Amino acid sequence: MSRSSIWRRGAIIAFIVVVLVALSASAGSNLPSISRTLIGREEFMPVNRGYGESEYVEDEIIVKLKPMVSMSHVADMEAAVTGFHLLNVELRAEIIESMRIDHEAELFLVRIPAGMTVDEAVVTYKSSKFVEYAEPNYLWYPETPLFPNDAHFWRLWGMHNTGQDFYPGVFWEQGIPGADISAPEAWGVRTDASSVLVAVIDTGIDINHADLTGNIWINEAELNGEPGVDDDGNGYIDDIYGWDFANNDNTVFDSQAADRHGTHCAGTIGAEGNNGIGVAGVAWNAQIMSCKFIHGQSGSTWNAIKAIDYASMMGAKIASNSWGGGGYSEALEDAIIRSGMLFIASAGNDATDNDMVPHYPSSYDLPNVISVAASDWNDNLAGFSCYGPESVDLAAPGYWIISVYASAGYIWMGGTSMATPHVTGAAALVSAEYPDIPLYPGADGWSEGQLTIKDILLLSVDRNPAFADRMTSGGRLNVANAIKMQFPVTIETAAADVTFGSGPLTVNFSAAVSDPIAVAQCWWSFGDDSTSVYSYDVSHTYTEEGAYLAWFNVLSHTGVESRWPVQVVVANPGTIVYVDDDGGFSFEEFFLTACDQAGFDCVVVDSRYPLGIPDDFSDRLLVWNTALSWSDTLLPDQEEFLAGFLDNGGRLVMISPEYLYDLGELTPFAEEYLHVSDYADNIPMGQWDGIDGDPITDGMSITGNYELGLEDALWPDLNAKPILEGEFSVYQLWPALRYADEIYRVVFTTVPWEELPLLNEDGENNATNPDPNNSSYFLTKTYDYLMGEINIPPTIDKIEANIYFTEVGEEITFVADAHDVDGSVLTYTWEFDGIEDPLDGKTIEAAWDEPGVYEGILTVTDDGGESTKAPIAVAILNPGAIVFVDDDDSDGDTEDYFFEAFDAIGQDYLSITPMLATGENGAKAGFERFIVVWNCGELGGLNDLEQTVMADYLDKGGSLFLTGQEVMFELAFKSLNGMDFARNYLHVTSVEHDVGTQYVTGIEGDPISDGVTLYLQFPPDFDDWTDSLRLDDEAKPILLNDKGEPCALRYGVDNHRLVFMAVAFEAFPLEPVEEPHFEHVGAQNGVPPFDAAGLLTNVLAWLQRPTVVVTKPIEGQVCVGATTIGWEAIDLIGEDLSIDIEHSTDSGNTWVTLAVGEENDGVHIWDVSKLNHSGLYMIRVTASKPDGFSGSGVSDQFIVSVVGANSFVAGPVPASDVLNFYINASGEATLYVYDMAGRLVFSHETTDGQFFYAWPLVNNAGKPLANGLYLCYMVTADGTKSDIMRLVISR
Repeated sequence: MSRSSIWRRGAIIAFIVVVLVALSASAGSNLPSISRTLIGREEFMPVNRGYGESEYVEDEIIVKLKPMVSMSHVADMEAAVTGFHLLNVELRAEIIESMRIDHEAELFLVRIPAGMTVDEAVVTYKSSKFVEYAEPNYLWYPETPLFPNDAHFWRLWGMHNTGQDFYPGVFWEQGIPGADISAPEAWGVRTDASSVLVAVIDTGIDINHADLTGNIWINEAELNGEPGVDDDGNGYIDDIYGWDFANNDNTVFDSQAADRHGTHCAGTIGAEGNNGIGVAGVAWNAQIMSCKFIHGQSGSTWNAIKAIDYASMMGAKIASNSWGGGGYSEALEDAIIRSGMLFIASAGNDATDNDMVPHYPSSYDLPNVISVAASDWNDNLAGFSCYGPESVDLAAPGYWIISVYASAGYIWMGGTSMATPHVTGAAALVSAEYPDIPLYPGADGWSEGQLTIKDILLLSVDRNPAFADRMTSGGRLNVANAIKMQFPVTIETAAADVTFGSGPLTVNFSAAVSDPIAVAQCWWSFGDDSTSVYSYDVSHTYTEEGAYLAWFNVLSHTGVESRWPVQVVVANPGTIVYVDDDGGFSFEEFFLTACDQAGFDCVVVDSRYPLGIPDDFSDRLLVWNTALSWSDTLLPDQEEFLAGFLDNGGRLVMISPEYLYDLGELTPFAEEYLHVSDYADNIPMGQWDGIDGDPITDGMSITGNYELGLEDALWPDLNAKPILEGEFSVYQLWPALRYADEIYRVVFTTVPWEELPLLNEDGENNATNPDPNNSSYFLTKTYDYLMGEINIPPTIDKIEANIYFTEVGEEITFVADAHDVDGSVLTYTWEFDGIEDPLDGKTIEAAWDEPGVYEGILTVTDDGGESTKAPIAVAILNPGAIVFVDDDDSDGDTEDYFFEAFDAIGQDYLSITPMLATGENGAKAGFERFIVVWNCGELGGLNDLEQTVMADYLDKGGSLFLTGQEVMFELAFKSLNGMDFARNYLHVTSVEHDVGTQYVTGIEGDPISDGVTLYLQFPPDFDDWTDSLRLDDEAKPILLNDKGEPCALRYGVDNHRLVFMAVAFEAFPLEPVEEPHFEHVGAQNGVPPFDAAGLLTNVLAWLQRPTVVVTKPIEGQVCVGATTIGWEAIDLIGEDLSIDIEHSTDSGNTWVTLAVGEENDGVHIWDVSKLNHSGLYMIRVTASKPDGFSGSGVSDQFIVSVVGANSFVAGPVPASDVLNFYINASGEATLYVYDMAGRLVFSHETTDGQFFYAWPLVNNAGKPLANGLYLCYMVTADGTKSDIMRLVISR
């Protein structure tokens, strides 16, 4: 098990790797011919030969004499002409033709003599004092794209996108023509970059691959030197093709598995072009150096630095870096700075904003760094790609990229790793074409304001809406523009005041550009076959329903065109708005036919462009169909749009067989808006039956047209309903569902629409596909359900418990509330695990006698029979038990190790998921009552929500043991405010990630780790990612790694305690083991071996609050005068305890301090006669450790009697059969008890003095009194009457 540690092969998407050992080039024979119409005017460029030398007429030069105005006398002018002619005579040159440029200058075409080269002639004529310049007579040709004959070139959509189906029958994707880097147009200018050394800093490269071997850099000194000798003196022996810094040897290729990533990247940069096999790199001829520092899954910062230094030392000008994942490293940053290389790096694959959460090394703010995002075949940002308006520079093709595969053929891969080598190859080509242009601002030879290769790449991009606000250039790489130094005019805005509405729809278009002076022409086209209008701002009216793609076009004076799309949708109320997201195919025809047969109007919107539809309409049905597409099926911004559409009351049909398959998990959109709780993808059912009584599918039975087997099995959430049922093996499964509430309605089906049978072509409902077994019927019923009048289920507004974590036997109060928009709520029914019968009511009470996690379902039903359900769960623990939070989030579970450890020390526990502890604003009520062991295991971490829960838990006084090797990694690199949490709650100021360790040692005198030495024994397939921690002044180290640095800490204050281990607790042996056979520094000689159970015991003991039991006064005791308060206070690790004592007269709601800082001797004498009044009292005793960490115990209620002369008190309120009176009478007195009717029911005569009397709650005849309210008072012998007291008998 491993994370791509410090530096990962940063852009590999594991699920998008498809190997092609051999693919027939003929697979593209059915595609449109590979050609492109040049945009704007025809371009002409000098034709290159060899390494960038331009062709010219072999025996001619062009010569211009200096302007005559610069000559002061006529004699000088005559001398100049004479001198020029004499030179021609001397050289035996011939003036072929001349032209007067203006009245002051003349231009001559000169034929040079045989035996003289053009270069020699140019130098000779330039040396004449009469000549302003001399130059070759260059040959110019129409520039045409150059297409290679490589077998798989037609699959390289990133190089040349014609909208081809680049993997027929597999990917089901056809891109937008022109959504590419315009490679053939660039190759028409140059294909050779072998003058520029490119370092691939990555995994290794298969230097013997047929498509690479001719373009691999060779260190001639080592190749021709003596084996085993450092012939070139660079410190590396026999580094013929580069160096393997991961294994410290010269074998830059170790295996297919280890080195496929670097090999793939190298192929995109410089696979040999036009060689009739495989693929073509951006540069057909190249010099590629292998600098391997990643072996397998990860590589270290140290080795990355060595690779960069080596590449720079050996003369590399450009470095391709498709890796990331580590943290900010100043040492790595310094290496990049001093390298002098153009450092091109992948932006990362977390679909996050690198401006907010940096991704290194691409996020280093350095002039020589170019950060690359990934684009797809539709010129959208790939769904996985990171972005950043300030930190990411440009996009390049990075999804489904075919390139060379180590040892065997070719492979499809995807990620920003695949985008980066496109830019690297382009940089090499451009640098080869312009060798005198510096690589980046600040490079050798650069002067302020000078154009650089980096500038050229960023200024020449194709901008579009998908990239405009997500990267500094706002566009995707265009290598043709770059190599020609053609910079499109930047379109700053191109918009419409309205893009959606009923027809006729008048739209006001407007646009603006960055440099109007550079514009030769600009115009709007409207997508409806109308005439284009040449203007920035224009009004246009659409008269017919439809979706129209309008374009704002700009042509620069240099002939470079820029375009910006605006989609306008004209749809009348009731018209179905169909979003065509089928990968460029024509599956919409199946749906349109169903619409025609069912009588619905439909407008088709192209999802590949800005949608043009708002997210706030509910008077038209929205249908979104992804058909067979299974790559970037729904982009993140499309999910966001649909979520907003539903939140605003939308009605949606989602048709997507591969949405869940593509993502490989349930996204928040799938769970919260499509209402899927679980799924199994690609379950071939073939036939689907309706659900009895369902408003859409009742009576339906459909057999698929094609039996594609792409439908998923869906498990609806509590409130969604299945609408189709299919069979697979012996299982009944649901491939479609529906959901409705007072805000929105949705139908989600994974059955491809084209699987549904149509009515016969004549549209008649005959015996072939009669209702209800056809697509038009299904569409009609779906439309009625989503758009018509239905009984809306009630809405549950509140469901909560007064406490969620409690001990067995304690009662929990559950409260709910709901409303119904179209009726009234009738019933609230609660069903719980562990409780046999349902409980009814908005408020109920329940208790459990056994520990466990108990789940409940509240069902609220309205008067129309529709119901809504909501879940709730509580955790019940035994006294003294702890809560174990299972948050290991890895392929290997670690909870069993902890369970075994708990059992070994006799610790009771309850295991929960993090969500069970998560409330709306922090931890759920009662969580803080228990010690928590939160285990993140090998690779798990804390997301933002979990950080909030943990912070709230600690703020409320919790005791936490947090363990996980990668907790700090996740906080540092995956969380926006993670390091604030680390500093404020974990008390870690900084971290050195993934240093690893063979053993840990404790701290002498520490209450947890004194005497500890543990040797790590990792479970199978687990890796060591131990961190070194830097602690603040308040935290204490408890474990040191084998470098002597803290890897675990403890922190304690008056209200909470924390133990945090950034080392794998699961690697500690559960039984003592002797020292392994390896040398190390820091082991404690002579110390008995320790085990994890002993360490866990110490951790839990330190986290445990002192236990306090109040022994006196006891329940019901009447206290008069000097009263003894007794307690027992114990601390498990023997720390000194100080005692505070308080009393309460309101059942513990408020407390009054009685004593502070008492010794823990178990006794305190309290003179109750000094109190102001008698009544029921409680005592709380708090025992505090030296750091203020405390535990408390509370007594039962007892009676304090502060009785004046001729008065009495009674207590407790009689829930038993005896009531105690305390009487103080001067002389004889009589006690009277009356019922509420005024009848005397009991009397008792007393003697002089103070005494107790226990009344058995009987009348004067000795019979028990009934429960109820009674009045009582006392009268002395002299007639003095006491105050009346109310008595309640409630046996």
